[in-house]
Amino acid sequence: MGDMGQLQGDWINKNTGQKIHVRNSVIDGDKMIIITNAGQISMEEFSRNYIQASDDIYDKDGNVIGTESLAPQSIVETNKNTELPNDQDYFIDDIPYVQPKTPVIQQTPVIQQTINNIDLIKKIFDKINSKPTITINIEWEDIPKEQLSTLINFLDVKIDDISNYLCSEYISVDTIKEQINDIINKNI
Repeated sequence: MGDMGQLQGDWINKNTGQKIHVRNSVIDGDKMIIITNAGQISMEEFSRNYIQASDDIYDKDGNVIGTESLAPQSIVETNKNTELPNDQDYFIDDIPYVQPKTPVIQQTPVIQQTINNIDLIKKIFDKINSKPTITINIEWEDIPKEQLSTLINFLDVKIDDISNYLCSEYISVDTIKEQINDIINKNI
């Protein structure tokens, strides 16, 4: 940890108007910490939000013609309990850290409830205890009965294999939906 010491004096937060007094700066690893009368501030935050303060009033030619307070006393007031002597070596862990105040923006959560058709349909069918009996009727004039019998009885082809083949070749989801649509239309 190194000791820098170049940043000192009064600085103002350009967003809030709060005036702080920079006492020292230290390097902790690869991060610089600014030590102020209001606590520790990271160099990233310090360089983004603070500008050097001056009570001097200048004329149009740049000459100092007087002094004036830059902020109202209520904003300038800082935490006097965190003042540290300038002639001491101190470590980051020994210095109380005061978290800079940031405005809290509360957002009202938006609850969006989407009901789709499947949810509506499910609600109706969940309220009944019965289930449909599904039957399949195959109408096939020239079904190869003898050949299927030969496959099953002599060549040991399983009926499940034949059913799987028929399902994959002749039955589609669209065909089943068409049949269900017809049943619903007839019963409603």
